[in-house]
This record gives sequence, C-alpha cells and structure tokens, in this order.
Amino acid sequence: MNHSKNTIWYILAISAVLHGLIIYFSIPFTNYDINSWYTGGKSTLEGINIYPMIATRTHPYFPLFLYLEAIALYFSTTFIPQIVILKIIFSLFNLGVVYLVYHFSKKNIFLTALYAFNPVSLLVTCFHGQFDSIPVFLILLSIFYVQKKKTTLPLLILSTAIALKTWPILFCIPIFKLMKKKLTIRFLSSSLLLLSIVPVITTLIYVFFFHANPLMIAKVLISYGGVTTVWGLSKGTFLILGNNKIVYFILKIIFVALLLLFQWKNKDTSIFSQLYYAIVLFFVIASGFGIQYFYWIVPFALLSKKSNWSIYLSILCSIVVTYMVFAGIKIPPIAYESVYFMTWILLALHFLDYIMSPFLNMRSYRRT
Repeated sequence: MNHSKNTIWYILAISAVLHGLIIYFSIPFTNYDINSWYTGGKSTLEGINIYPMIATRTHPYFPLFLYLEAIALYFSTTFIPQIVILKIIFSLFNLGVVYLVYHFSKKNIFLTALYAFNPVSLLVTCFHGQFDSIPVFLILLSIFYVQKKKTTLPLLILSTAIALKTWPILFCIPIFKLMKKKLTIRFLSSSLLLLSIVPVITTLIYVFFFHANPLMIAKVLISYGGVTTVWGLSKGTFLILGNNKIVYFILKIIFVALLLLFQWKNKDTSIFSQLYYAIVLFFVIASGFGIQYFYWIVPFALLSKKSNWSIYLSILCSIVVTYMVFAGIKIPPIAYESVYFMTWILLALHFLDYIMSPFLNMRSYRRT
C-alpha cells in the first residue's frame, strides 16, 4: 500500500515536469484560442461587454471563464504571458484528473501512468492551451462526492463545470442515475435548479457590471456549434447542403435529443462506461467539432476499460496533424481531414458494436 502511495506521487511529479516542459517549448506557438483568451481577458479588464459580437467569435460560453482570463492577464508579465499562467492552471486541473483516475481505478498504477503521460491530454492542455481539464476534473469530482453519498455538493460542482463550458450538461443523466435509481420529476427539477445556480449567479454578476443583455448571452450559447465543415456527419452535411445555419440548428436539436435519450435508456451498470459511450456517441453524431473535444474521451476510456489502442492512436494522429498546422507546418486539408474521417469511422463502428452486442449475445445464447 505504501509503495502504491509513493508511486502515485512520483507519477504526479514526473507528469508535472512534463507539463512544464511542453508549456515552455510551446511559448513561441500561438493559435486562435490563445488569441481568444487574450481578447476576452483584455476586454474584461477594460470593462467591455463582449456579448454578442466578440463572444460569437471568441467566447461561446457563460462569462465565468472570462474572469479567469482577466486574472491571468492582470498578473502576466513580459516573461510570463497570460497563456503560460492559464496553461499552468489547466495543467494543475489535469494533474487533478490524474489523481482521480488513480482513485477511481482502485489505485491501478498502470492505468494512472497511462493517463498521466498520454500525449492527447498533455497536448490539448499544454500545447493547445484549452481548458477542458477543468470541467472534466469537476465531473469526476462530482462522481467522487456522489459515491461519498453527498447530494447537494456534487450538483454544485457540476454547476461550476457547466458555467465554464456549457456542454457538461449533456452528460449529467448518468450522474443523476448514480445519485438516484428512479429519476422522478421532483428529483430532476431540484437537480436542474441546483445546476443552474453557478451559471446564473456568475452571469448576473457580468450583466450587472458590464451592462450586458442576458438574452444576448443566451443567444451566443445556443448558436455555438463548433467547426461544422471538417468532422463526421457535419462534414457530410456541409458537402451536400452547404453551410446552412437552419439545417445545422435542426441537426443540433436532433443531436442533443438522441444523446440525452441514449443516456436515459442506457442500462450499463458502470457510470464510467455510460459516460464513455455517451461521449463516443457525441463524436459520432455531433453537428460540430473542436480538436480539444478529444480530451474528454481519454479518462473515461481508461476508467471504463472499453476502448482500444486503434481508436486512441487514431485520435492521437488527429491531434498531431492539427497541432502541426498550429505550429505553422503546411499540411494539405485533404491529409488531416482524411485522418479525421478515419477516426470518425472507428468511433462510429465502436459505438455500433456496443449497441449491437446485447442483440448478438442474445442470438448466440438462443443458438446454444
């Protein structure tokens, strides 16, 4: 037991050094999101309301993350720019995910090390500078407290995750089911009320101090859908129908409905398996795409033990070719879009296998 405890601290320490090295060597490289964090932080410090015009392009979230952007920019210097401060914060949360993977895997050192040193999470967090580590950490932390038989605290933690990045709300149903076997209207109503607390409070603060219109903030949140021209079904829709906003809005409604219905009907007994396959389905039917979304799949893939190396390597290839473009290396769009397509196909087949396996097992049982 003591050996296991010592090993996790070694893993965390080495992983922290690795995070730091990637952050250091990534300083010369910029990307659209890094520029967006600067714009959001600068506007916030200057008291400028970014909704809806600026936010539509750079910040399709609730205002909470703007405050973090502003704090990082305020404390930045010539030698320590805003993005370095933000990446350090994101890295601390990713290290928190490492520890929670260790906890939920029943202190499995191998699985913990796989997560701690996996390039996908490291590159999204430390090279790209995306903050997905924060909501994923909060989702895992909420599960931790549900397992501790807490009721209000997990929902407030989830509420914070939603206030940072809205689409964690798409994956709340498995956590609700973990909290209560029978999802009654009363339970769902009280849970949704608690989930709204942090987004509402942080938004009202922004509305008061920045004279923002809450309807414009809602408009930005609803209209966001990621990049719609490079991934999966959205790519096919784009090739057939063009970039039609009405079509994509209808697709988004269908996508959300299917995702929620799948989680509602899923009878899997493992919370991590439920979340993993919900995220896989998200990738299969999503009407938009962001390369940072791949961060979400890794911890749940390891904890559910349902994924395979071919999927991970395909995701890693998608990450690498995208970040090569970020680094200024000229890669023809057909090259990285082909990698995206193969990754999407693998995920779709993987999800189809999960859906069909009960029926195939039933047929096999009847034959015997």
